Amino acid sequence: MSNITLIGMPGSGKSTVGVLLAKALGRGFLDTDLVIQQQENALLQDILDQFGVKHFLQVEEEAIRSEIRKLVQKEDAAYQREAEKRQQNLKNYTPEGRRKDKGLLEAQRSLLYYAAQHQGIYDTLKEILEEDDFTEGIYWRTFGDIGDLWQNAGHVFPADLVSRFEDAKEQKQVTEIFAVQLPTENGADMEKAINEQVKRLKRTKIDHLTANAATVEEIQRLVEAKRKLDSLYITI
Repeated sequence: MSNITLIGMPGSGKSTVGVLLAKALGRGFLDTDLVIQQQENALLQDILDQFGVKHFLQVEEEAIRSEIRKLVQKEDAAYQREAEKRQQNLKNYTPEGRRKDKGLLEAQRSLLYYAAQHQGIYDTLKEILEEDDFTEGIYWRTFGDIGDLWQNAGHVFPADLVSRFEDAKEQKQVTEIFAVQLPTENGADMEKAINEQVKRLKRTKIDHLTANAATVEEIQRLVEAKRKLDSLYITI
């Protein structure tokens, strides 16, 4: 995003408007008059009276250049920290690492269990969950089968769901969905648990994508997605 520069006569309200504008836009604010006075340890009028306009303009230019250098150094440091974080994420958020995360597996099973128990919950999650939110392909397939059973049978019995899979290993994985230990069926607690589990899946996916992002634009898009995720709340 480009900078916004306010220019005007002394006393015209640049500093007042600048502070309000920066607050409204969520941007930083730099008052060059204050920077000059701090660097020169003198008031602007005293600098003009003692050294003249030419000297003042030179001081002003150097003050602006100095602040730009500080900004560039700050951005370089931030980029370096982000690069180091991405390297660490590459180690932590590999596809294999996601599949081995027991917490993630438990979150997926819990969401599938809730979706199989309550059609309203399935209908809500259907609008939120995506295929790449799941670390296991079988869980995404199971989610689709749950929806199919709700639509065509009007209920989801564990035996009906398991029978849709022929491989013994897959049948075992589906059976484990109905063996999850959920603390309560209380509506408020269930809603809280579903929100936590959905956010965990999506946050992990975003971290994984960020670790493998190739451009600054892609990273910015993912940062914005993570910000929006923080404000997500699912009402059951």
